Amino acid sequence: MQLTFNFADDIAQQLQALPNSTEFVNQAIKKALLNKAANEETPSKWAKFVQEIKNTPELQLGDYAEPLKTDLCAFRENFFFPGDED
Repeated sequence: MQLTFNFADDIAQQLQALPNSTEFVNQAIKKALLNKAANEETPSKWAKFVQEIKNTPELQLGDYAEPLKTDLCAFRENFFFPGDED
């Protein structure tokens, strides 16, 4: 199968200078696609952390979740650093 791509001039010149540019591009795209698939399958550290919290009852807030949100909002609205005062 043949596909057409548009490259920046400097990249196109470098590709044309390669002895086997078609093979180089095929290998580069193959590696990029494998890397993309691996990244999609592997959750981030934050996603793993969130999942761990969800799966660990000792870490869940239960009935305190809503009061905590309220307290955090109140704190954020009323907290000022000494230099923040107008």
